[in-house]
Amino acid sequence: MPGMAPRPVDDGTRKLLELTGELVRDPAVQREIQQDPALREAWSDPAVRRVVTKQP
Repeated sequence: MPGMAPRPVDDGTRKLLELTGELVRDPAVQREIQQDPALREAWSDPAVRRVVTKQP
């Protein structure tokens, strides 16, 4: 399906994505994303946010 991120095929990748999804909700991590130009640019991409937050 177009626009859908591929799902991880291995347990390690799945666990890393789960951890990342939890971390991006942390206020300190959110501040870091806003302060770092590269992170801010990546996070502004809806496709990146969908993969990290597991949103459809």
